[in-house]
Amino acid sequence: MPAAIKVGRKWTPKECRDLREALRLSLKEIAAQVGVSHTAYSFWEQGRKVPHPSNKAKLDNLLATLNGARR
Repeated sequence: MPAAIKVGRKWTPKECRDLREALRLSLKEIAAQVGVSHTAYSFWEQGRKVPHPSNKAKLDNLLATLNGARR
């Protein structure tokens, strides 16, 4: 995953996709972990919609988990 993704900030479509790919999850799997539909997550990756702040926090937590596993 690119080092440019930082916790507690805006999530771009590319960062949403990069996170999913780094976790090696399908759209359905990551959507379930965040608590949204796979369609909603797909829209985030496409830039058609943006995550709600509560969902951004969940993405931040997934990223923190990933970063912790890399240490």
